[in-house]
Amino acid sequence: MEKIQGPPTYQPLDHHYKERVLQVHVMSEYARLGMDRIQAALELVLAYFTLAKDEFLRRYFQAKPDLLQHATTAHSFQRIVHGPGESRANQGGHRTARS
Repeated sequence: MEKIQGPPTYQPLDHHYKERVLQVHVMSEYARLGMDRIQAALELVLAYFTLAKDEFLRRYFQAKPDLLQHATTAHSFQRIVHGPGESRANQGGHRTARS
């Protein structure tokens, strides 16, 4: 995420929004892990509250650094950029009359 340019008074706002984006992705990862391995999801929560931020990001988001640049989940970002039909095709889903 790019840093907001402007007077120093905007820096706290920039920090706030970066943290909110991180929280979106942490909760998304928690939900993803929790669907299959609840213990891994609980470990993520513990790490979020106990590890230094850099260590947490390295452990859980090292393979997905670009993800943290978007204020939405990876799935939503793909739907926004490519449209719902292409996003489902990439995931092996089937289109229906309602999609």
